[in-house]
Amino acid sequence: MLSALWKISVRNILKHKGYSSINIIGLALGFSAFILIGLFVQYELSWDKSNVNYDRIYRIQRHYAKTLYAMDGNDISPHSRPITAQLLERRFPEFEKITVIRENRGKFLSAVADRQIYDEKGFYADSCFFDVFTFHFLEGTQTGALNEPFSIVLSKTMADKLFPGERAMGETVTLEKKFDFKVTGVCDDLPKNSTIAPSYLVSFASLVKLAGITRGDMWAGDCMNFALLKPGVDVTNLEAKIKNVFSGFKGIEYEELQLCPMKKLYLGFNGEDDYVVVLVLYGAIGIFILLMSSFNYINLTTANAATRGREVAVKKASGSNRFTLVVQFLGETVMISLLAVVLAIVLVKAFLPVFAYIAEKDLVLNLSRNWKFIGLTLMISLGVGVLSGIYPALFLSSHKIASLFKGEFFGRGRERFSLKRALVIFQFAISVFLILITLSFSFQIRYLSGKDLGFDKESMLYTRMEVSGGGVTI
Repeated sequence: MLSALWKISVRNILKHKGYSSINIIGLALGFSAFILIGLFVQYELSWDKSNVNYDRIYRIQRHYAKTLYAMDGNDISPHSRPITAQLLERRFPEFEKITVIRENRGKFLSAVADRQIYDEKGFYADSCFFDVFTFHFLEGTQTGALNEPFSIVLSKTMADKLFPGERAMGETVTLEKKFDFKVTGVCDDLPKNSTIAPSYLVSFASLVKLAGITRGDMWAGDCMNFALLKPGVDVTNLEAKIKNVFSGFKGIEYEELQLCPMKKLYLGFNGEDDYVVVLVLYGAIGIFILLMSSFNYINLTTANAATRGREVAVKKASGSNRFTLVVQFLGETVMISLLAVVLAIVLVKAFLPVFAYIAEKDLVLNLSRNWKFIGLTLMISLGVGVLSGIYPALFLSSHKIASLFKGEFFGRGRERFSLKRALVIFQFAISVFLILITLSFSFQIRYLSGKDLGFDKESMLYTRMEVSGGGVTI
């Protein structure tokens, strides 16, 4: 039966080439837009998930409870004092590990004197760093890699730049032509959608000699504390406990601590959900585009059913039962839907590099990485195929042979509910919604680009200055 169904479906698709092509191309374009937007939204929601303990990692942030002027429009800082880790570790057993890190900003590294490599993704990190975050070591091990002063762990990309074609383990890297560090490990590169994705890590113990900063320092406010909580900890209760840890310290008594889960570091660490709303809107647009193409396909399939009345009549006269006719219609529509998905994947593969470049994201489409999303898309295509074929299949197969031969199956008495009219109305509603969204975005962009800032920005320059003194870069 399946073989016969396959042959009949292929024969009907080839017989109506124009109709089939319109359906396949229309559906493919809808699925292409859905897949591209879906990949973008999935990428944005997957930040930092390369960490094994993703759900238990929190950043300890500062909330300036009584500030008069919020910095950058906000009174929450991602930075905290190094001593925070020691205070919390001693007083609250809910913390499994707390690591202290500090950005190293832009610095020059070299393995040979005549070749300097500039990098802006360096960090100082203490010995707990690899207990909190997940890294895969290619050379060396994480045990003791950041224990000693003047130790450095390189990413694979940085190691290849400094030591092309050679092992980096045990070699010396010079920072800013002043300080020599011993390579104690090489790690695989993290995905680009990682909040903490260092090119190199310098042991935090080195800061004692470089800047006089220790892990118990109270006044260095440009560090970050990341905590790994024990399983089953009530985060809300713990946050209430640590909120006023600095209440007894003069000068910083108004600084309150917060726990920001890793899943919110990128989407909105300050409690604002603006970008989440944007992502939801993007997802809705992708779904609406797919719905429009699906409704169009269903309408075309329903309209085409009127031309197949005699075909159904002949098959019923030849002994075909209702179940066989329904299965045949569903086979054709599902096959067209699956062909549209295949074409959509080909189109996505062709245009994904361009889309990724415009979006400035590392977007890829492969079975191992996106199998859930691809599986969802295939399930949707099956659903679209079934919905497209079920109505005309049930409608035509329910009529008598005589009425099918005469074409008397679209009488006015049967038009109390018109699926075609309902779908057309939905299509128009979605179109109006997308037009309004496009216009609102255009007006907003035009407003932001043309707003009077109160000064002539063309006549202003901005520069960053670094002042070195006493072996320390400020």
